[in-house]
Amino acid sequence: MFGRTVSDELLQSDIPIALGTDSALTFPGDLADELRTARERGVTRDSLYRMVTSTAASILRLRDGSGSIRQGGVADLIAVADHGQTPAEALLDLRPNFVMIGGRIKLLSGIPDAGKSLKPIHVDGLGEFLVDADVSYLHEQARKALGPEYRLAGRRVAA
Repeated sequence: MFGRTVSDELLQSDIPIALGTDSALTFPGDLADELRTARERGVTRDSLYRMVTSTAASILRLRDGSGSIRQGGVADLIAVADHGQTPAEALLDLRPNFVMIGGRIKLLSGIPDAGKSLKPIHVDGLGEFLVDADVSYLHEQARKALGPEYRLAGRRVAA
């Protein structure tokens, strides 16, 4: 938080560590940036994967299937394009094509929205996404509060 993180010694230890973002207010990046930074500091791909799935769920004491895909589990999923990589390798170029929270589709990218219920948003450097939100209203409110060139996790946004 605020440009500080754990030491390399702790990062390489056997102590369970979860990885996430604190806020776009304190860091101009997102989870993909956090993953790349941890990888650059020597964290293995498999450890990174556990840090955002099963280890994170364990540390947070989530017992309802969070952190894994299983029958009857929480329907919170992120899907990325399959380029022949392992799930752990896919994290290093995290560009979600599909996000489901609580069994409801919240984001699509590169997949047509058959119901046309999702709204388009463009994020510089990441592309266009369809999201389950009133993007026009949110965009206008953000512009009023932050000015015409506001940023989301350090990236310009257009709606």
